[in-house]
This record gives sequence, structure tokens and C-alpha cells, in this order.
Amino acid sequence: MNNPGKVDRVILTIVIVLMVGGLLMVFSASSMISNIKYQSLTHFFFRQIFWAVLTLTMIVVMASYDYKKINKSGKPFLLILLTIIL
Repeated sequence: MNNPGKVDRVILTIVIVLMVGGLLMVFSASSMISNIKYQSLTHFFFRQIFWAVLTLTMIVVMASYDYKKINKSGKPFLLILLTIIL
């Protein structure tokens, strides 16, 4: 992508379609367990929607951020992420 600050719509559309498919699979696979354990068919589904919206928000924010600014502080950022993972 040559235009910093613009989101690639094709990739974003593919991600959204895959997320919607995943959300439908989560609902289909977990609705009965959710109903038995939490007396709600949509307990896990709404939790997954929360994370999907958060993920899409972060995708748009990071896609519109100039990666050259991140590149300058790459090593400290990598160390922080590795610390969080471990």
C-alpha cells in the first residue's frame, strides 16, 4: 500500500467476511453448551463479537498508522512484546 493513512479495502473486506464466518461457527458450536452453563444461547457469541470488534478497530488503527515511525523504535517494541508473551 503506497498511501499511508488509507486502509486496503480488499484485505479489510476479506478479514470481515472471515470474521463473520467464524462468528457463525462459534455460535453454531457453542450455543447449546452456553445455554446449559449460562442459561443464554449467545453468551460465547457476544464475547466473541467483542473481541472481533476490538480486532477490527486495531486493524484499522494500525493500518492507518505510518509504519516508518514504528520501524524506528522496532527493537524496544519487540522486547516489550516478547516480555508480554513470556
